[in-house]
Amino acid sequence: MKRLFAFVGLVAVVAASAAGCSSDEAAKKGRDDGLQNLGPSLTTSKEDGLIVERYTLDEDDKPDVVKYFEEYPDPDDKSITKRRLRKKEVDVNSDGKIDIVRLYNKNGTPLKERLDVDLDGKADTVSYFGNGELVKKEVLSEDASEVVETRYYADGKIIRVEKDLNQDSKVDYWEFYEEGSLDRIGRDIDADGRADSWTRR
Repeated sequence: MKRLFAFVGLVAVVAASAAGCSSDEAAKKGRDDGLQNLGPSLTTSKEDGLIVERYTLDEDDKPDVVKYFEEYPDPDDKSITKRRLRKKEVDVNSDGKIDIVRLYNKNGTPLKERLDVDLDGKADTVSYFGNGELVKKEVLSEDASEVVETRYYADGKIIRVEKDLNQDSKVDYWEFYEEGSLDRIGRDIDADGRADSWTRR
């Protein structure tokens, strides 16, 4: 729970800095979020054609949030250069390892997100978005080398779950949902990749 509050505070401070708040306003925001001992700083560079902003909220010189922006000409006025967010990285617990990586399309809506849930330096889930909404989430094995569970969504509700219970790279367990509620479960008993039995819930 403490980690969650710290993360919420971190995002709030970064948002304040990104919006162009004065140093006094940012400091006040930090105090309001219980982060009065942190000194947010921002460095900017250009890498591989992208503008990179690194936000550091403590004194270890390791960025807590990194944002990658793409520059493009204003369609209505070519003399004006605009920019859009294409990628964001977050180090939730300030250990120098990135815990969240989110990619964005040219409209600024999320495309894909890798999340390290247990903060061990390896991704635990990979989420995919369509029109800004979650459509699929993959749960990875402990070493992050294989997908062991895939969850599918539509209109914000889960519709199907597929699992590889014996980790042989084949789906052997299925869950189907109706209106967000579990409807039936299928199991592959003979390991041929097809359900042999179904159970209604």
